[in-house]
Amino acid sequence: AGQYHTCALLENGDALCWGDNSFGQLGSGNTFPGTSAVNAPAGTRFVELQSGTRSNCARTDDNRLICWGDNFYGQLGLGSVSSVITNPT
Repeated sequence: AGQYHTCALLENGDALCWGDNSFGQLGSGNTFPGTSAVNAPAGTRFVELQSGTRSNCARTDDNRLICWGDNFYGQLGLGSVSSVITNPT
């Protein structure tokens, strides 16, 4: 769980997130609050998932690392400080 959002990793590799989405931390492609779970980022299979305060990072089934959400301090590791509201693949 993050500060005001929660994500869960399902057995089929989907990541579902819900709650606050002010920084795109649900990975839904927008910043609208998630009053119900959304598949984030859609179409990607994960094997590990870690939620931060306002961001998330996950390892895919093909060993890529994908992060999304708040990036004010560069915590997504993208070489910038722009937030990511959807899958950055």
